[in-house]
Amino acid sequence: MRLCAKRALCILISLSVLLTLLSVFTLSTTASPVSSTPSISVGDKFIVVQTATGEVWGWGDNYYGVLGDAQTAERGTNITNPVQIELPGTVKSTAISAGADHVLVIGSDGNVYAWGNNAYGQLGIDNGGLTVTAPTLVEALRNKNVISVSAGRYFSLALTEGGQVYSFGANNRLQLGYELANSATYSATPTPITALSTVFITQISAGHESAIAVDVNNKAYLWGSVKNSVLGTADQENTSQVPTVLPDTKTTTPIDAVALSVNHSAFLLNDGTVGFMGWNKQGQYGNATTDTDPSMRFKITDTSARNIISVAVSDQQTVLLSADGKVYVAGARIPNDTGSITNTFAPLFEGAAQAPVASAIAAGYQNGAMIAQDGSVWTWGDNSRGQLGNGSVDNATATPQKVMLSNGSAFNSGNLPFVKDVPMTFRATVPAPTYAIAIPSSINVGELRQTDADDPNRYAVKEGFVIEAMNVTNLFGEKEIVLSVEAGDGDSFYLHDGNGTRLPFEILTEADAQDPVQNGGVLATFTQSGSVQTWIRVDQSLITRSGVYNGVVTFRYSAVDIEN
Repeated sequence: MRLCAKRALCILISLSVLLTLLSVFTLSTTASPVSSTPSISVGDKFIVVQTATGEVWGWGDNYYGVLGDAQTAERGTNITNPVQIELPGTVKSTAISAGADHVLVIGSDGNVYAWGNNAYGQLGIDNGGLTVTAPTLVEALRNKNVISVSAGRYFSLALTEGGQVYSFGANNRLQLGYELANSATYSATPTPITALSTVFITQISAGHESAIAVDVNNKAYLWGSVKNSVLGTADQENTSQVPTVLPDTKTTTPIDAVALSVNHSAFLLNDGTVGFMGWNKQGQYGNATTDTDPSMRFKITDTSARNIISVAVSDQQTVLLSADGKVYVAGARIPNDTGSITNTFAPLFEGAAQAPVASAIAAGYQNGAMIAQDGSVWTWGDNSRGQLGNGSVDNATATPQKVMLSNGSAFNSGNLPFVKDVPMTFRATVPAPTYAIAIPSSINVGELRQTDADDPNRYAVKEGFVIEAMNVTNLFGEKEIVLSVEAGDGDSFYLHDGNGTRLPFEILTEADAQDPVQNGGVLATFTQSGSVQTWIRVDQSLITRSGVYNGVVTFRYSAVDIEN
């Protein structure tokens, strides 16, 4: 490919004060209310939601106190409508994950809180395996700068801002990523996975007895039980493996996101397709086939035309979310119900006159769930413990049900508005940096993170390149970062969060900074030569919703010669 002439670009990434509160950047700000991204997580027979104000709500099976100490008297009963789970003091939730029967939360104070079943130390709290019925600080993770958590069946993972993975809980299938001393089968002490110490991890997924992590180079590492071939090896009941990179014989396409269940694993690839390993008995691959042979395969389903940005899996289904808010499901929406099986990706609200536009999806065990952009929450699947959240314990359903409060009104998680719906007047006179750094096209991915505690304007990208950033403030008091990079005539790039989601953005020039023109795509190609200033503003709701707030902002750069 012929190289293009170089020009300078200034990238302006709009980051809310939320980022500074989470210690992504060391900036002095006045106190402001915590804003969280509405998100949802599905446990074995319960569901939890994080609202836009950082509250935690849940419903379903409360046997292990996963719905909080306010419901302790009702443990063993079914909570069929959402109840609020009180976090300590003024702490709000910024990230949430449900396991089989435990919950992990990252608090607004930067600490991790956990509650529920602790029989195997999966809470990271060494209390002799006692159940914890109220959100409790995980002391061992204090000051570790945890930015992401993932709760598996009886084990847990925590990812730090520095790309390090801690594991704790059951280890009967090496799901902690290492062997314990004296052949112990569990540990309540969060411990770094040394096999991953030489790579920078950007996302984690804890499954039934297996786990997957993805590094900054979009390579996947797999460990734990190989049962059902979920890790792409032979299906063996009692065989486990330590962290092992997914070989190029499976795929050489960069991996943007992963999801893992007891029966199959899913990989959202950079080209828009989805790769699968493990069982396809219920058609959860969505490729118009079903089979019972979980062989050592990596099957690709072409979903590229749908612009998929997120993937979730339960035991017998796969759920996809597109950039335009559509949800698609393949497999069994009702467990073991042949009548609810589709072996292609069908719209969740197929036939509906007006389907809600989704902003988040989740799946686990025997249920699927989504949050709509209007804040409403929808569930489908099993309801034997009230996990549909509609006030009943009745038959399972393949039709999405709106979650309702006990007073008969719809539960609402709240939501952050899209930038296009909010007046965002930017200063037109942003001083241009006097420096620029060339990023060779061979560097495909770079992570942006603070590297000097004494200098909040110094950040590093992959391979040791340094970008100097200067802070400016728009009229609404939000913090912004200006980066200077060099790109060539016809070169292209897109912004990308640490969890694999591409971020739509606006292109602003000095002339139109007060009246920006929305760029509708997720990929911009620049054809202008010479030295030009360009500002790019990312849709804030997508930043927080997709996880950039968690401490790692990444972008990709690739050279494309449009003349060929």
